[in-house]
Amino acid sequence: MKRFALLAACGILIPLAFAAEPGRGFSVQPGGLLLQDIAPGQAYDLSSTRGLWLTIQNTDNQPHEFAVTTHRPSQLASGQWLEGYEEIPDPAWLSFEPASVRVEAGSVGRVKMRLGVPEGDAHYNRHWTVGIAVRLESEPGHTLSFAMYPRYQIETAPRAKSPSVGAPVFSVFPSTVTLAPSANGGYEGSFSIMNGPQSARYTIAPRAIVTDPQREQIHPSTGFQWLSSVDEVRVTPGEISLDTAGFHTVNIRIPHSEGQTARECLIFIQPGEGRPQFVRARLPAE
Repeated sequence: MKRFALLAACGILIPLAFAAEPGRGFSVQPGGLLLQDIAPGQAYDLSSTRGLWLTIQNTDNQPHEFAVTTHRPSQLASGQWLEGYEEIPDPAWLSFEPASVRVEAGSVGRVKMRLGVPEGDAHYNRHWTVGIAVRLESEPGHTLSFAMYPRYQIETAPRAKSPSVGAPVFSVFPSTVTLAPSANGGYEGSFSIMNGPQSARYTIAPRAIVTDPQREQIHPSTGFQWLSSVDEVRVTPGEISLDTAGFHTVNIRIPHSEGQTARECLIFIQPGEGRPQFVRARLPAE
């Protein structure tokens, strides 16, 4: 099942100048979006099949033209993004149609969203982020420009198959683990780490996510809630050293479920250098 979750209500208005003209403004929805289980090699018309549109509300008293483009987050605004995600290799995999739209005063414009990740072993088990720039195009006589920069998260389909050797960074697979009842009680599952071209040391540990609607953060999958505590989540080994293209299995164990609600927690894999990755560990409802 493909999972599509709407997260934040709207983006943050960032003027590309030091001042703003009164009465000139707009909002963008969704300001945050989590797209999960995206299968490489498959084209998604998110608007026609899932009802997902980029919506621009013009709150000004004049009509305006808005341009929509995709970028790597490092190229926009603060240049930062959520820990655990990588920049999407090609922002053009997420596209908008039309790329420019005119919205009348006090009205709303809609733009189609399309997504297509190319086929390839390296494109499974990935957590990517892509930056969206929605710009109010400058008009004759106006020197100010305004833009919003929402970021969307794209998680491709998990797969237990190891990726091709020779990846520039380490790989984790599968990126989602559904824990199963253990003969010794509790729930267990596992994932694997394949090292990149250089020897490296990794620290592996569960991480608690504190929900804060005022800031961008990782969200649980649709139909899941965060595990109330990660204190009893056991991950072994907690540290490993791997040679070039080295491989190691990591075991996860949770002693009990939390009742009728499906839960989820994140296992972060932090290399000695570079950005971490994470695995979603899912605990089914009893």
